[in-house]
Amino acid sequence: MRKVLFFPMGMVLLCLNATTLPQRAMAQQTVPTGKQRQEKMTVDAALKKLEKKYGVTFVYDKTLASEKYTSVNPEHAGNQSVEDQLKAILYPNGLLFLYIKKDYYAITVNKDKGNNILTTDNAPKEEDPSQPLPTVAAAPARGRVTDEKGMPIERISVQVAGTTTGAYTDANGSFNIPNAANKKLMISGVGYAPREVQTLGATPVNVTLLSSSKELTEVVVVGYGEQKRVKVLGAISTVNSKEIAEAPVARVTDALAGRAPGLFVSKGSGAPGKGSTFYVRGISTTNNSEPLVVIDGIPNRSLDDLAPTEVETISVLKDASAIAVYGARAANGVILVTTKGGRSGKPVISFSGNLTVQQQTRPLKPLGSYEYAKLYNQALKNENSFNPALGKGYTDDVLEKFRTGNDPDRYPNTDWYGDILAPTSIQQRYDLSVSGGNEKTRYFVSAGYNNEGGFYPVVNYKRYNVRSNLQTEITKGLLFDVKIAGIMSDSKDTRGGGGQVVKMAISSPPYYVNQFSNGLYGFVPAARGNAYQQSRGEDGYIQNNNNTFTGTLSLQYKLPFVEGLSFKGTFAYDRLVLNSRSFSKPYVLYTMDNAGVMKKANNLPAAPELSESTRQNNFATSEFSVNYDRSFKDHHVGGMLLFTQTSYNERSFGATGRNFVSPALEILNAADPTNVAVSGTASRQNRQGVVGRFTYDYQQKYLFEMNFRYDGSDIFPQGGRFGFFPSVGAGWVISKENFFPQKSLVDYLKLRGSWGQLGNDRVDPYQFLASYSLVGADRYGVSHGYSFGGTSPVYYQGLELNVLPNPNFTWEKAVMSNIGFDMQLWDNRITVAGDYFYKRTKDILAPRAQAVPDVIGIKLPVENAGIVDNRGFEISVGYNGKTDKFTYYVKPNLTFARNKVVYYPEASSIPEWQRLTGKPIIMKPAGSAYNPKFVSNGLYQSQDEVEKGPKPLYPTVSAGDIRYVDIDGDGKITNNDRIVADNGGYPEIQYGIAMGGRYKGFELNLLWQGNGNVKAYVYGSYSFPFTADGHPQEIHKDYWTPENPTAAFPRLSVAYVNNTEHSDYWLHNASFIRLKNAELAYNLPEYMLRRAGIKGVRVYINGNNLLTFSRLKQIDPEAAANNTVAYPIIRSYNAGINVQL
Repeated sequence: MRKVLFFPMGMVLLCLNATTLPQRAMAQQTVPTGKQRQEKMTVDAALKKLEKKYGVTFVYDKTLASEKYTSVNPEHAGNQSVEDQLKAILYPNGLLFLYIKKDYYAITVNKDKGNNILTTDNAPKEEDPSQPLPTVAAAPARGRVTDEKGMPIERISVQVAGTTTGAYTDANGSFNIPNAANKKLMISGVGYAPREVQTLGATPVNVTLLSSSKELTEVVVVGYGEQKRVKVLGAISTVNSKEIAEAPVARVTDALAGRAPGLFVSKGSGAPGKGSTFYVRGISTTNNSEPLVVIDGIPNRSLDDLAPTEVETISVLKDASAIAVYGARAANGVILVTTKGGRSGKPVISFSGNLTVQQQTRPLKPLGSYEYAKLYNQALKNENSFNPALGKGYTDDVLEKFRTGNDPDRYPNTDWYGDILAPTSIQQRYDLSVSGGNEKTRYFVSAGYNNEGGFYPVVNYKRYNVRSNLQTEITKGLLFDVKIAGIMSDSKDTRGGGGQVVKMAISSPPYYVNQFSNGLYGFVPAARGNAYQQSRGEDGYIQNNNNTFTGTLSLQYKLPFVEGLSFKGTFAYDRLVLNSRSFSKPYVLYTMDNAGVMKKANNLPAAPELSESTRQNNFATSEFSVNYDRSFKDHHVGGMLLFTQTSYNERSFGATGRNFVSPALEILNAADPTNVAVSGTASRQNRQGVVGRFTYDYQQKYLFEMNFRYDGSDIFPQGGRFGFFPSVGAGWVISKENFFPQKSLVDYLKLRGSWGQLGNDRVDPYQFLASYSLVGADRYGVSHGYSFGGTSPVYYQGLELNVLPNPNFTWEKAVMSNIGFDMQLWDNRITVAGDYFYKRTKDILAPRAQAVPDVIGIKLPVENAGIVDNRGFEISVGYNGKTDKFTYYVKPNLTFARNKVVYYPEASSIPEWQRLTGKPIIMKPAGSAYNPKFVSNGLYQSQDEVEKGPKPLYPTVSAGDIRYVDIDGDGKITNNDRIVADNGGYPEIQYGIAMGGRYKGFELNLLWQGNGNVKAYVYGSYSFPFTADGHPQEIHKDYWTPENPTAAFPRLSVAYVNNTEHSDYWLHNASFIRLKNAELAYNLPEYMLRRAGIKGVRVYINGNNLLTFSRLKQIDPEAAANNTVAYPIIRSYNAGINVQL
């Protein structure tokens, strides 16, 4: 039905024509005869039929069309487009149409400069309608429109300047406008900046449009392909190379925190070479919840093997529609990484250099010997055991010697933490790349070097990266692609590992000497040696050398005789060789008695020992796919059918030698040949799968997508190796509907939803087989194996059954639902995307260890028994603004994800409050972290409170100790009162706020990142100052006394254990917000570089973890969630330069 609505643009055109329309224009055509009426209809009637058939709207003066006739009947037009039919109807009648917006057109009169009505031959129109209609005979304007990456753009408006004559580009970006040669063309489209182009005769013009709305026009990497953002139905977040480069980090995983909604990133250690762990939309299984990482289309490659400068884009695939093509490995989400490739044009040489200074975010503040001794005395007094004469406590004379420091050998004041850990460490990173190409061949070659020092000398990490990406069109339609990379890394640490050294730095009491005045080093019982010497590698080291090769070859052929049909074959081969070396050597330490007599200590290691091992991994991936992508007028159809096969083989070999002739010979041949042990293992895994995808859209308004994967894995028993994993998605671009207001706050609105079922095979393999371990006769000097008794038993090698086999276990399955929207507002300056998701993971593999008595005598197998629910929402907003020469942006995002164990195999006798069922998932696998805890109710303030309350755990409980809640109500505190209460140390909320601006050559970029709804248990030396020779810190001075009843810590103690029980008293709010990245950069003006042949120079300073706001002050809140004493989280300051030639 014709609308009465007149749009402003249409009104202007109609008014302009009305002022010049002669009166005789109302009678330009005579009324046809009766025979002619049977063959023709009025233009007005024809337009009404078009409106009804295609759902379009025409704005026009009815008097222009009611007395003009046409022989074109839209009902008999077949598959002709609306525009083609409009031309046939309007042009012969001296009328033209003007595109206003999607499905809206204005109709007006076509006139020349002499005010003559023009028809299809551009001659003044004859008034005799009985004359035959003229034919079109003029040179056309032809050409092709592409985007910045050379991809064709469909449905771009191409209009002859100053007229309403025009056309739209087809699926190949081509257009053809009759009779428009040598004229200026106006080219425009939604999401692109308009352009004016002058045509020259019949020569085709090639036009490149720059994106003005990147959210709509950007190409998003999806599983086994690419899609334009406007057509994406899945929940996908992207991180680009610029965002990664803003972070002064050497590992890509460290650059992702706060960047993408739905991606939870956590860093538990700042040690050199250690990256971050990440999860997609939280945790949804009691087993491995890590997402699948796919780099350049190949799964299971390491993200932290890449140099940050190699990465082009990272796509985080979160819902079933996006990840179903990865089937059995995609239940926890997928991280798709695309490395950089070349672009057409002259070679571009890029060099970047970075120098980074690192510090601890939360350095500890241990107390000196004097304050330590005072607190220790108070702890002994609280236990009624203070007696310096018996060595329990310190006399006033000793305290004074500690305070004055006059006798540092016998009464030292050692700052172990400060001596072992330097205040700063240095990181260097250099990257060089060359890229370029032409229309047929493009290349990208890069090399990188990264050197990370640590807070103590022996720790270090080095990485070398080389990469070559080449793409070439061998012949028309035949595309060859090769990506080859080599990664070499070398890491070194103390014999016990970095976490052990830091733990000893905290635990070593200050009253032990590090180095005596004569230069000899002292022995510390808590360290079984000297932590300072260990941090310098005096007792040995661990060294790992990792060499990785990755190669991918692909060949794609587009059939010339079937439009849109192509075939692609891919083969990838990855090889990893890890050489590990652990060397232990004796070193000399001393003790000094009160008389000043020095004595050699009996420290470890007592004898040299060398262990060397080699592990080789080989991955081979083969794929073949058939792809189809074509547009039919307003319809677009796409499809893919792919076969994939992967094989994995691993072999390892190790040898250990002891009793070396000399610790100076670090080779196995120098070991005692009678005291050498060897070991070796081997494993394999194979997978096969068939992947399918079908996509359809109508006018990019109604979108539909269906995916499936039929996957098989040999880690499961026969009969349960294959699984079918489907998904379906649909979308509706409401903003393209006729009823959607043309002039409104909302420029673009798309609704989308998806459902699907995924699998998880990231479990221990081959559990359907009975496995055995070889029990040796001797292991590390201790007898093992089987014996037949006797006074001097002899032990023999034998086999030991590991676990009962389960012949019926199979995939974990995840059923996922997602609904979301994408929106742009305020002339595309604001973008908003939101999603709600629900995921149920069932058939989770879990043992019935808690439901079966221990007397069974063997480890139980896992079964498909557990069920977990995970639900939440995520939202991201982007705003881009410009004021004169200043441009700025703000991009906040937030994700909330909450999980719950719906069912876990547990004994019915377990109290409800101690069951995992109904509780959040813990971060670690069930069993290792299943540790119910007491519920605390503050501190006892008097002995009367102790006596009137439930019977305490221990008879030594007194005022100042933690008061526990009697959960079962039996009047006493027992282990039955423990509960499962925490949320597993994992944040339910994670958010990020990226913001910045640019003025002339200056740039400022900030990223705030934070966690919420997270609590962490802080144990060990952080909470208990005298446990295991612990070292009290400044925070421990806030302990309970009758004068300090609101203290943060309970009363001090040494041997009493009531306060060291696992309880929620030590459960801290670990929520935080931090300035994750800050960058200030300056781009040198081009006029300063042009003469030197330099394309660009960018100098910058940036920092990481610069500010942190949290209620948790003891340690870094991000590390606290890991519940371990580890290498400190770092704050870094970086200066760098990037030069392009």
